[in-house]
Amino acid sequence: MDWLKRGHNWAAYNERAIEVPLGISFLNRHGPNTVEVGAVLSYYKERGIIQHPIIDLYDIADTLKVSATEYSYLGKDVLSISTLEHLGKGDFGEVTSDKLPKLFWERMRYARTYLITSPLGYNSISDSLIFEADQRGVFYLKKLDINNNWGYSNLEEAKELKYGEPFGWANGLAVVTNDLYYLENDIFSTDFV
Repeated sequence: MDWLKRGHNWAAYNERAIEVPLGISFLNRHGPNTVEVGAVLSYYKERGIIQHPIIDLYDIADTLKVSATEYSYLGKDVLSISTLEHLGKGDFGEVTSDKLPKLFWERMRYARTYLITSPLGYNSISDSLIFEADQRGVFYLKKLDINNNWGYSNLEEAKELKYGEPFGWANGLAVVTNDLYYLENDIFSTDFV
């Protein structure tokens, strides 16, 4: 994965090393019916990523300038990489509101499928919504060492993981999906990462 070393945002050294291959896999499986919430994969487009709509109010890229909490996801395949944790925090000039993460999750019930990643420990409100959700569609990952090796975690351990401690960037990652393909397969297989 040399592209991770050359890629945007020091991808080889943080959670993007897991998220970007998962996102590309999801996009390749669902194609142009996919709507991406938050402009992430566009920064890795040298990988031949399928064209798809991207919702992002604040990114300078060519995106749909609509709020993630107002967009209609009816019948769509929704991909969101490290975006949920920013909702309501005031990041990127966004409105600060504790209600925004909940509104986003309420709208997900209309999506055909979704794959959402969220670093743990960055936004306590989005973390709580994930921890309180039906856990059948959630799996947790943790950073194992400074070399950015990752492994599986569980709910109790995930609740204790901190952003930026003991290693840089995310030390825990929630992956939330209703796509059986990801629920029935090991995400550390060569198909994903």
